[in-house]
Formats: sequence, C-alpha cells, structure tokens
Amino acid sequence: MVAFFVLTFAISWGLWIPFLPLVFSGKQPLLTPLVIFAAFGPAMAGMLVTSIIDLQPRQGSRKGPWVAFVVAWILATLIFILHLVLKTQVDLSPPLVAMSALTALSPAFVVSSAFSRVPGVRNYLASLVKPRGGISWYLVAILLLPVVQLLGVALTRALGQEVGWRPIQTKGGVQLASMVAFAFVYQVFYANCLGEEVGWRGFALPKLQTRYSPLVASIIIGFLWVLWHFPYWQSQLGSFNSKYMLFASGITLAYSFIFTWLYNRTGGSILAVGLMHVSGNLSGKFVQFIWIWPLLMMLLALIVIVADKMWQMLPSDSHGGLDSIPRK
Repeated sequence: MVAFFVLTFAISWGLWIPFLPLVFSGKQPLLTPLVIFAAFGPAMAGMLVTSIIDLQPRQGSRKGPWVAFVVAWILATLIFILHLVLKTQVDLSPPLVAMSALTALSPAFVVSSAFSRVPGVRNYLASLVKPRGGISWYLVAILLLPVVQLLGVALTRALGQEVGWRPIQTKGGVQLASMVAFAFVYQVFYANCLGEEVGWRGFALPKLQTRYSPLVASIIIGFLWVLWHFPYWQSQLGSFNSKYMLFASGITLAYSFIFTWLYNRTGGSILAVGLMHVSGNLSGKFVQFIWIWPLLMMLLALIVIVADKMWQMLPSDSHGGLDSIPRK
C-alpha cells in the first residue's frame, strides 16, 4: 500500500506540478500527453505494484492484450481528436493527430491490461471488462449523483438564491444530448474511470478493507485523494482559492464513502464506480458551484455509512466487495 501511494503521487505530482500550469495557460499544449498520463497515476501505480508482487507464471495468449490495445488505442485517439475539435474548434492537422495518438496510449494500456498475461493484473482489472453487480446498480451509478445535485439546485432556489447555469452553445435537445453523451464517454476514457478509479477503488480499497473497516478505508483514501487533487485544482484556477479548495475537498471526501458503498454493493466493480465518478463530475459542469452540494453529498455519505454499518469489518471471504454486506 505504501508503494502504491508513493508511486501514485510521484507519477501525478511529478508531472502535474511542472507541466500542468503550462498546459492550462495554453503555452505548451503539446505537453498534454504527459499531463493526461499524470492523471493515470493511480492506475499505473496499481498495475505496476500488482505486476511486481505477482509471482505466478504468465498465462494466456500474447495476442489478446495486443488486440485490445490496438482497438482501445484507435478508439481513444478518435475520441481525443473529436474532443479537441469540439472544445477548441481547432483544425485537424498532423501534429494534432500525433498528440492525440500519444495521449491515447494511457487509456489503451489500461484497457489492454485487463487482458494481461500476468494473472494478478488480469484479475485486478477484470471488473472493467466483465461488469459485476446487477444492471440496477449501474443505473444508480449513473443517476444518483446528478439527482442529488439537481436536488441541490431546487433547494437553493427554494431558499431564494440564484443558481448560475453555465452557458452551453447548442441547437436543440438532440445536440445537447449528443454533447453530454460524448463528454461522458470522453471522461470514462480519460482519467475519471480508467485513470483514477482503477487505482483508488480498484487497487487500494479492497486491500485496505482486508485490514480496516470500509469506514476507515474510505477515510484513508479520501484524505489522500483530496491531497492528490491539489496541484490540479490550483493549476485549473490559476491561483490558490481557499473557498474552492474547501468546496472541492468536501465533495471529494464525501465521494470516497459513496464510492466505497457502491464498490462493495456491486461485488467490487471498478466500472460501476468509474461511471458514478464520471456522472458526478459531468453533471456538476452545467451549474456554477452552489454551497449546498457538499452538504448534500456529506448527508448522502452519512446515509450509506449508517445503512451499511461501514464501521464494521467486512466478512473475511468478501475480497473487499459484496453484492450484499451482511455484518458479523
């Protein structure tokens, strides 16, 4: 666990601190592949540690991982190109394609690792390509956080306060739905699901839960997860903003408990938690920050803590996640 956390921060902070301000300011856009790779720090650290400690002989065909890599790489490259074209209105050019192809290496490597010949890595990432839990849990993963955020908007208005909606240039509902769907897919590939959740929940959570209760495991991950975000938040804002940091830290810490609850309820699904992460981040982009959101997320976190008695240890045969969580 120590190796995982040290590697995660070394990869992410080591690239974010010097390069992220340059990318956000537009001075060095060609550094984007390094900045995106930094966001995959948790996933890369989890896979590296797993491959080192797994002493089992290699299994399976060499062809499977390579086929998965090529397919995922082409798809991720197309997604990143389209993202740049739609977001910045840049013209398609050879340098743009080359930068997109380099950036797409990170998600492609994670996807291909789900078919790895290293048994430990393949088993660790299995829930990315073989979803666990019933379909209802994936509906919960996609809808729960946006519903809570909309409740926050309604409560804010009921209290007589203004809610600022971010300007979105679309020509009708179909275009808006298409834009949201594409943004969702983009965030699945780039960091939220394949980068962050593969590491924080996929690697760290089940291992911590073999020694600590889900509550304690969530606190440990939540604290380090908040700390991990600091260089990104500061570079995104351009300077240190204590109010924003407090707002973002509160939501992120609450997410840690909610994501633990979903991970355990789905029997250890990285994909489900990744989809919830994406839906929560994406829905928040349409409305300017309102301070009731962290309070509602903390309330939801408290509800799942009490509902699942997260202060109690999981059964020893749960492997860090259960469809249902009986307590001894």
